[in-house]
Amino acid sequence: MTESLTNSRDLKTLMLSCKTCSSATQHGRNIIHHSILPHKRIRTGKLCALIVNTKSPLESVGHWFCLLKFNNVFTLVDGVGYTLNRPDVMNNIKKFCRLNNSSLYTMKLRFQKTSSFKCGFLAMAIIAKYHSIPSKQFHNLENILKRNSITFNEKFLLDFCQKHFSFSI
Repeated sequence: MTESLTNSRDLKTLMLSCKTCSSATQHGRNIIHHSILPHKRIRTGKLCALIVNTKSPLESVGHWFCLLKFNNVFTLVDGVGYTLNRPDVMNNIKKFCRLNNSSLYTMKLRFQKTSSFKCGFLAMAIIAKYHSIPSKQFHNLENILKRNSITFNEKFLLDFCQKHFSFSI
């Protein structure tokens, strides 16, 4: 595998290959920049997922993470925990949750190497897992993956992503 950067167009195109993932992200309309979050109302439905980018004007490349809806709770899943150190991004996430009458849970799970540029693909893998397994199993995934190395988890999720969306990196 080679290092790959992804943009929203790449992610939308790949999401279309799975009807459920595409639907969960509102056919790509939920693949957005974090500055849109405070104004983003989500539709009610069984599955709702967002892939969000953190790019600031000072950065050449942003970071992708995802937000997954479980009842009235949004779960923040970030493979390197980068968003927690960005007050601007966290503020927008909190505004988004308030706007949508939801609370926030942060999954404390490392599954991306800091030197990796595959965060977009990893966010897609998390969304594919989100709809592939029951919610209780999804939350148990946090405990299961904590037993493994970051390198193992990244490879596991990238392999799953490639199989689920039928592409190669």
